[in-house]
Parts: sequence; C-alpha cells; structure tokens
Amino acid sequence: MSRLFAREGARVAFAGPDEKAAMETVDRIHSDGGDACAIAADLAFEADIGWMMREACQVLGGHIDGLVLNAASGGSLEHHQFDAQQLTRVFDLNVGGLMLCCREALSNFSDSGSIVFTAAIDDAGTGWNSMGCHPVGAAIAALMRNIADEVTSRGIRANLVYCGPQCTPRGLGPEVSARCDQDRMAPGRRAAAAAIGNAALFFLSDESAGITAQTLTVMHGYDRPRF
Repeated sequence: MSRLFAREGARVAFAGPDEKAAMETVDRIHSDGGDACAIAADLAFEADIGWMMREACQVLGGHIDGLVLNAASGGSLEHHQFDAQQLTRVFDLNVGGLMLCCREALSNFSDSGSIVFTAAIDDAGTGWNSMGCHPVGAAIAALMRNIADEVTSRGIRANLVYCGPQCTPRGLGPEVSARCDQDRMAPGRRAAAAAIGNAALFFLSDESAGITAQTLTVMHGYDRPRF
C-alpha cells in the first residue's frame, strides 16, 4: 500500500513494530522516487501509539491528511481451542490499538481527511484463525462506523476495506499457505495486494468525497456473506 500511495504523490510515514521491515519499505519507496519515513512502533503499547502519531505529524508537516490502519495479528486461534489471554491480546492489538490510533491522530488530523481501516475475511477452506478473525472483523467494522459518526462534522471520512486471505509470507503463516497450495481455495479468490491497495487508495482520495461509514470487500470472486 505505502508504495502505491507514494507513487500517487503522498508523503508517507510507514509505522510498524519491525524497524528493519519498515526501513526496507521506505527504501523501496525512495528507489521509486517517493518521499517516506519509517517509524518503529508497536500497537501493543499505548505509549508507542502516542509517540508514533506525534512523530508522524512532525515529519508530515504538522498535520495528517490520511490514516490507513492496516495492523493485524490473529495469533493461532482456531475453532474452540484457544487461550483466553491470547484472545484478549488479539482484541487489544487489532481493535484497541486502532481505537488508540484514532484518538491520538484526530487532534492533528486535517478536516476533510480520510481514515481507512482494514479487516481480514477468512475462508472456511483454509481454517485460518476463524475464532479470532470473525469477531475482530466485526469489532473493527463497528469501530469504523462509530469513528465515522464522530468525525463527520469535520468532513473527515472513515471507511473499511475487507481483505481476503493473501498468499504471502507476511499475510499467512506457513501452514495456512500450504493449505492454500493444496487447492482448498481457488486462486481467483485470493485478494491480491494490489487490489487491496487500490481500494484503500480510493477511500483516501478525493474520488471518495462524500463516502463514509462504508465497506469495500476485495475477495476476487469470494461471495460468502460475512459480518
């Protein structure tokens, strides 16, 4: 996503817990001729979130025009075999972390800006973290709608991109990737990273002016109702 946004002219602050990975993304953006900086921060820690937003605001010229919340961690929750502490951690990171990001960002957010949430849609054929994925996705959708209602008076939009299983090392664990390779899921149903990025770009851009509290699902032919 970040490379796409930079190619469209955005100045990007890329944040993540893995500083090396963040720097690699920023280096690729620079090699494309874009403008970006890396911020090492972990949404599991409230202090990190506050620092991340202050740093982003500073490097982006004192205000934030767009925010894409693309954090995700599903743990290893499947069916009814899960640990309560792990479930709490998944919700704290995927829902609580995003809520704190919005709290910290909105005081420095440009009116008429845009917030884009992402949430995963799993596939019963992969068995991918369904106990964590389904309720977390529903909670993120509810958070998005609440944020959209709260900031509408400022002309700020909030929308959600639902993302299908992605067959990438970062998107899926090795066991799930192997299950995908065993034809349990048709290749056409795998949401391509480029399509997800374009969906987020649409919500960030002026092309979506007037659109808020909406969802866009990127599943490449996947038609099971979810959430």
